[in-house]
Amino acid sequence: MLIAGRRLSDNPRGAFRSISGLILALFITSAAVGIIGTIVVDHGAPTGGAVASDILVDQLGPYLTASGQPVTSVASIPNAVLTEVGSIAGVQGVTVIHTDPSASQSGLTGLVSCAQLSRTPALGRCVAGTDVATITPDYGNSSELTSNSSQAAALWPAAALSSERLQSLPVQSIVVGTNGSGAAIERARTALEVALPYQGPPATIDEINASSSRQVAEIQHMTDVVVKKAVP
Repeated sequence: MLIAGRRLSDNPRGAFRSISGLILALFITSAAVGIIGTIVVDHGAPTGGAVASDILVDQLGPYLTASGQPVTSVASIPNAVLTEVGSIAGVQGVTVIHTDPSASQSGLTGLVSCAQLSRTPALGRCVAGTDVATITPDYGNSSELTSNSSQAAALWPAAALSSERLQSLPVQSIVVGTNGSGAAIERARTALEVALPYQGPPATIDEINASSSRQVAEIQHMTDVVVKKAVP
């Protein structure tokens, strides 16, 4: 102990340098374990279920036009597009979720027509006698939209907004309820891709969950590499 104390007092930097690699490795490992654990708990294990396979979601947002110009939102969806998708055999309902101007830009809160919402019950329902409701859907968590979905039982509160005003707001996402047949899902997906060519492809809840699971796995692999490189 006396020798160790003398070495520390003579050359503190040199003494610390000999164990700095181990300390760095422990720090990286602790941080990685905490981050990965948080991601896994927040995401939840994929549970699937009938509704997860039947619901098709087209999440709209920032994108580039053919000329490379950035567009921050979709101003509106033509009624002809909604009619076309809704008339596809096997499609049970089409719900358009609009951006809530009073909500945070980073939030998921939107506004929805209760008439449309009644045809996609997996998203919940409105308070009786309501025309427009505030909704906070969670497409990325498989536990939210499953056959035993807690969101399906959600009762969304009324919004102080008229149906006419709702139609003038930018669109946040389009949710298509189907009977689960591959033909209905693919025809609806194609119709939305043709109508909104610069957006990402519409995906079912199962597909969104699979993508999220792959991202978690990639982060885990990257963390393993970093930890192995950091350990002396």
